[in-house]
Amino acid sequence: MIVEKYMPRYTIDDYKLWEGDWELIDGIPFAMTPSPFGKYQKFLEI
Repeated sequence: MIVEKYMPRYTIDDYKLWEGDWELIDGIPFAMTPSPFGKYQKFLEI
């Protein structure tokens, strides 16, 4: 795929410097969203 060659790749050293919840999969960062809690969690269980 053409898009892949233009996407930056990151290393574990880069990852260690980031703030927040991230996952690094094959050099591509993914922001992790928090799990639902409180009244929102109950809504999702319905």
